[in-house]
Amino acid sequence: MSVFPVVLAGSLAVALFLVESGLPLEQSSALLVLGAGLIVFCLERWIPHHRSWLHSKGDLKPDLAYLVGVGGPVSLVVTPLATYLGLLVLDWLSLHFGWDLWPTSWPLIAQLPLALVVAEFPKYWHHRLQHNTDFLWRFHATH
Repeated sequence: MSVFPVVLAGSLAVALFLVESGLPLEQSSALLVLGAGLIVFCLERWIPHHRSWLHSKGDLKPDLAYLVGVGGPVSLVVTPLATYLGLLVLDWLSLHFGWDLWPTSWPLIAQLPLALVVAEFPKYWHHRLQHNTDFLWRFHATH
C-alpha cells in the first residue's frame, strides 16, 4: 500500500487551510515540508516498503557525508536557483508572447496539485539522471 496519496491529499488540505487563514506563504511552505517529512520518516519506520531497509548496513556515515557534501547544497542552492531561473523564463515568455502560463482562474484547491506537479517534475528527472548518468552517479552513489 502506498501512503503517498494520503500524505499528498493531507498536505494539500493543510496548505489550503494555511493559505486561507492568512499565514505567510514562506511559513506555510516550511510547515508543510517539515510536517510531511516527519510523517514520511515515521511511516517509513512503522510500515516500510521492504523490512530489510530498517536494518543498518553501516551506511549512516556515507549518507550523512552525502547530505552535507552534495544533497544539502543541491537542496539549498541549486534547486531554489533552478526554480528562480525557471520562473524568470516563464515570466519572460508571458510578457513577450502574451501567454497566461498559470491558470489563475482555477480554484486554489485545483492550483495546489498543479503546483506540486510543476515543483516535483524537475526533482524526479534530476534524481533519475543521477542514477542513469555516469558523471552524476559518482556523486549520488555515496548515498
